Amino acid sequence: MPDILPSSLQEILGRRGRIPFVEYCDLALYHPGDGYYRQSSTRVGATREADFQTNLAVKSLFAPLIIEAARTLLDGEALAEYRFVEVAAEPESSLLSDLDSPFASSEVVRLGDPIPSLGGKVILFANEWLDAQPFARMIFEEGSWREAFVEIGSDGNLCESTGELTSGDARSLMAALPEVAPEGYRLDLSPRADAVLADYLASPWKGLFLTLDYGSSWEALTHSLPAGTGRAYFRHQQEGNLLARPGKQDLTCNVCWDRVAAVLEEAGFSVGGPQRQEAFLLEKAADSIREIVEGGASAEAGARRARLMQLLNPVHFGAAFQVMWGRRGLAAS
Repeated sequence: MPDILPSSLQEILGRRGRIPFVEYCDLALYHPGDGYYRQSSTRVGATREADFQTNLAVKSLFAPLIIEAARTLLDGEALAEYRFVEVAAEPESSLLSDLDSPFASSEVVRLGDPIPSLGGKVILFANEWLDAQPFARMIFEEGSWREAFVEIGSDGNLCESTGELTSGDARSLMAALPEVAPEGYRLDLSPRADAVLADYLASPWKGLFLTLDYGSSWEALTHSLPAGTGRAYFRHQQEGNLLARPGKQDLTCNVCWDRVAAVLEEAGFSVGGPQRQEAFLLEKAADSIREIVEGGASAEAGARRARLMQLLNPVHFGAAFQVMWGRRGLAAS
């Protein structure tokens, strides 16, 4: 039985026949009426109705660790002089909610919101932001790179095909791609992630950019991950079919850390990372971790240690996420 397609997608495909995968991804995630991130449904959490969990599942511990890490990266500068801007927090949630903020001010920019005017001293923080951008899919076929497209198949379901590069996203990648790759090699990558980050860095604020995300090196993406890194999440299960349930499941791919670093450097930032989350927190938030570990024998202290392990243990978030940061306008360490 054919899947039920959102009316917006059905209309576009009916009119154009097929669209580049990156355009499908954009519609599935951000269409004003049908997009996954434009709907009011619960996406993050431990409930059966949610699709995935993030570090904010243990926000009561994660937030103080991030605050200490920011202080460490700013070489002990007074946090009260900084404006804290969190990008891409889920609706009705943020890192600093339910916490006495040590910053001069704090604000949240939701996915799809306009970029705020930034100036002075800023800490720009994002947890799983860049991997939420629409991404292009490239496939090496018969000696050349081709772009993936989405169309409605003969059975009424969405299917993937390939063709000459037409989207600006795919064309922007061509100069950097290896000339030769194994037949069928896939590359999932988001030039839009680079562009939106550059937009946030364009104004001459100084301070810290700090992000946590899934990511890989350019070398790994182009030589060691032949199936690509594009994936979907639905009801806490990773899905291989990115064309199922458009608008009802999350679509994501690994961030390319080399490209993120290049954007930061172009904007005048000194770059740190990527570093595994567990190593980053153990190094940059050591005092807070020590306090939790040595917190005593009470049931509450034991529960805090268990939540800490969610952030540090490689089986949970410790190895799944990496951290990259950049500093601009600060004295050298």
